[in-house]
Amino acid sequence: MALADMGVGVHVLGHPLVRIARDGNGKLLSVGDGRPESMMLLEIDRQAPGAMREIEQRIAGVLAEVRGVVADWGLMRERMQVLADDLATRRMPVDDTGRREAQEFLRWTAADHFILYGYREYKVVKQGGESVLAPVEGSGLA
Repeated sequence: MALADMGVGVHVLGHPLVRIARDGNGKLLSVGDGRPESMMLLEIDRQAPGAMREIEQRIAGVLAEVRGVVADWGLMRERMQVLADDLATRRMPVDDTGRREAQEFLRWTAADHFILYGYREYKVVKQGGESVLAPVEGSGLA
């Protein structure tokens, strides 16, 4: 998607899993042994030499975002489960049926039925006479 956003056409996208052995620092030891790693090979439109640096930076940025999502996934999933349990004790503007439905949805979602890209807590505050959602500082993940 990042390449498409840049107007770069992708002609071939190979995405094999390759067994890779690495040392404790992540240095490559061998190919064909070890744990499976996801590899990607892309053949793209011909580019001017100066454009390659921007493409490399864009792809590196996307990979950094993916690493963040993967690193925070367990915490996001855990928070959804805690919130589902916590809904039983909260005052809500819905009836018990709505509360149970929300709890079931959160538990279902947390049971690997949804890819979590981010998490943030909000609180309801008064602003200009209206109730608005304000993000809770430091609560964001990925």
